[in-house]
Amino acid sequence: DLWWPRDLNILAPALLRQDDWEGWSLRLLAHELTHAFTVHWFAETAHDPMFLAEGLAVAVEGGRSYEPLREELAAGNDRLPLTTAIAMGSLWSGNAQDKVELAYLEAGSVVLYVIDGWGLGTLKRWVTAVADSDLTAEGLATATRGTLDMAWDEFVAGWEEYVQTLP
Repeated sequence: DLWWPRDLNILAPALLRQDDWEGWSLRLLAHELTHAFTVHWFAETAHDPMFLAEGLAVAVEGGRSYEPLREELAAGNDRLPLTTAIAMGSLWSGNAQDKVELAYLEAGSVVLYVIDGWGLGTLKRWVTAVADSDLTAEGLATATRGTLDMAWDEFVAGWEEYVQTLP
């Protein structure tokens, strides 16, 4: 009841006809199945941040270049600061395609950063703590301090360094 797999219902017939199981089809299926397997993480939280849901799916999907995100960070990341990105409702509504793509890269890289730094169990605790916060800078700081034992500014700085290591 938490989630009707409409994306899979729409995509499944197209995927069945694909000969490209080494390319985008497997990545797309991995992305959508990740949503199916993690949607319950947010069932009892105050919010269901699309940023975190897409970040989980992008991290599992793989195969993306993070070069546009590195360029954005080098320019100061004024278009989509991490605090703003996490609190966004829809990543799509009112945003140009390049900003949507940037949001997906930010989201995927944040999830990968937490997985690589603290592990999967802590990832789930962190994303649910963030989703259960008020999504303000203070709320993100409290969730991060409580699950990762670090200040929000320290988290952001570590994430920015981590992005430099991604493909």
